[in-house]
Amino acid sequence: HDGARQAVPEAVTLRQLLADWPSDAVKLNIEGAEREVLLSMGSRSWGPHIKKLVVEYSFDVFPRRCDFDEVLKHLRATGWRVYPESVPAWFASVDATWDRRKTLGNDA
Repeated sequence: HDGARQAVPEAVTLRQLLADWPSDAVKLNIEGAEREVLLSMGSRSWGPHIKKLVVEYSFDVFPRRCDFDEVLKHLRATGWRVYPESVPAWFASVDATWDRRKTLGNDA
């Protein structure tokens, strides 16, 4: 940056990024945008090459268990085999809400 002009980065959708940069694996750590992005992706959106998807889910942004379950259900419906990390027993019920006080601030 020389102070005289400003470079503005281009924003693209995940779908467009995957079309432009074919890959066999994707890791998403998008700090609270994962629900919107993942729910917008259909089974054909991933393209023919993606074999592995790793997602860091932001419980601090989406603390309701039902929101987390909706993403898991959508991923399964679009052809993914889903293996979520275990969650604490107090977060197992469908009406549970993530509690940062119980996790000492750990939101993943």
